[in-house]
Amino acid sequence: MTGISKKKILRKALSSRLEELSHNLSDRDRGGIEFSEVENFEEYLRLVMVRYYPKIKSGNFNKKEKEKFFILLLGMAEKALSDDYRILDAFNNAYEIIIKTEWDSIDQKEYIIPFFRIYKYLLSHHLKNI
Repeated sequence: MTGISKKKILRKALSSRLEELSHNLSDRDRGGIEFSEVENFEEYLRLVMVRYYPKIKSGNFNKKEKEKFFILLLGMAEKALSDDYRILDAFNNAYEIIIKTEWDSIDQKEYIIPFFRIYKYLLSHHLKNI
């Protein structure tokens, strides 16, 4: 596969996901986003994908695990602006389980909407830079 076709495929996938995300976020997309830089994003990534992602995916998580999942995931947002697509992939995986999970209104406000906003920004950023 040539570099051009890889870019085309990536652009199409990111555009499609951005459109879907924009629809899910719809009128809740108010307010800014904040990034915080973490020192050991590799450990954040490991914890998100190995420890917390499976729990969230299975629906077998407690309040502390849910909080930790989102804190760690959003803590990697600034690093997800880089060309290291592992972090963007973690956001993609998180999005896929988030939209399949029922969240109460408090979770929506504290976790889901902030995640959607940051994820939307990340997708837009990567689309501009392909």
